[in-house]
Formats: sequence, structure tokens, C-alpha cells
Amino acid sequence: MNAGRSARQGGMELVETALVLPLFLFLMLGILDISRLFFTEITLQRAIREAGRFGVTGQQLQDPAHPGSMLSRLASIKQIVADSAIGVNVDTSTISISSVSGGGNSAGGPGDTFTITLNYEFLFATPLVGHYFNNGSHVFTASASFHNEPFPPGAS
Repeated sequence: MNAGRSARQGGMELVETALVLPLFLFLMLGILDISRLFFTEITLQRAIREAGRFGVTGQQLQDPAHPGSMLSRLASIKQIVADSAIGVNVDTSTISISSVSGGGNSAGGPGDTFTITLNYEFLFATPLVGHYFNNGSHVFTASASFHNEPFPPGAS
């Protein structure tokens, strides 16, 4: 009689596990996906701030493809965004830079204010969580404005 009871109890444990395990996995994967979502948002905001700190100085980066020459100021700022977004693959074509006096595609001159805007599409790893968002993805728009320092005008 004890052998039948333990076999029945083992069968019940198996059924309970089969019922609870999918819910547990869904919850854990959902937590991981939402954590990735927040990580991405924080990382993109940090990358924009880092690029802005670089951009206000009027500096430019060395061009890795052409030693001895410099990237344009806009390309340098975009490269800083991409390099600072550790763990997030940022396409520099989704970054726009505009200034008050120079308009689009300008980081402005000394004393000018410029804005960096980045659009990024986050894709969810779990379809069940992504189902609650538009097409299984979420589009971030990270943006910040900065005031240029009085750097030499030739640097712009």
C-alpha cells in the first residue's frame, strides 16, 4: 500500500511541476527582458551624455580609416555615442545632431546650443513579452541638449 501511495504522490508532483514550470519560466524570462529594456534605456542616455560632454569642447577624433586625419566634428560625436553604448549595438545613422544657429547636421560653434537625438529599436527576446508591445519591439528616443564651450571657432 505504501508503494502505491508514493507512486501516486510522485505522479502528482510531476503534474504540479508541469503546471507551474511554464509559468515560472515565463515570469523569469519576462523579468530578464524587462531588465534588458531598462539597461538599454539607461545605456543610451549615458552614451548621449558622454557624446555631449565631448561635443561641447569642439574636439574631433582621429579617423581610424585614414591615419593622420581627423573625423568631422559630427562624425566624432556620433562615434562617441556608439563607443559609449557598451552592450548596445548603436547604428550611427540613427543619430541626429542639430544646433540652434546651424540647424540640422550641425553641432554649432562656440557658445551655441546643440541637441543629440538617438532613435533605437529594442527587440524583445521572448515573444510572449514582446506580444504586449508594438510588433515585438519598443522604440527608444534618447535626446539631450548641450551648450558649447568657447572653443576656437576653427574647431567647429
